[in-house]
Amino acid sequence: MKKRGMGAISLGAGIALLVFGLINGVIGRSALGYECGSVFSKESFGWQVHELLIETRCEDALSVATAITWVLIIAGLVAIALGIYILVTADQKADAKEIERQLEDNEKMFQAGAIKEGTYNARKERLLSKLG
Repeated sequence: MKKRGMGAISLGAGIALLVFGLINGVIGRSALGYECGSVFSKESFGWQVHELLIETRCEDALSVATAITWVLIIAGLVAIALGIYILVTADQKADAKEIERQLEDNEKMFQAGAIKEGTYNARKERLLSKLG
């Protein structure tokens, strides 16, 4: 159960990071009082001298925002993948333990004479086939 909890936490954290990254990517930035656009939608400026200064400052502001945005998005995707992996493998291990328990129960019932050898072998074969 601990692994399932860790998987759920990782999955939740990954989704949160991904959402924060996407939000950071669409938030508009400004420099010297001019709108620069966002990471996902940059504004373009003309070629006048004062506009080149603004464009340079906007590029600086957006480059930092771009780095933060992509770090958040990538970290979110990695955490989501890790969470899914943990959840899937935790279920597989739980299934294997349950099958092991059922095999032990089957053995006990056979030893006690509660089931015949044919039934014992059929159940054992069916349970072992589930393990793959």
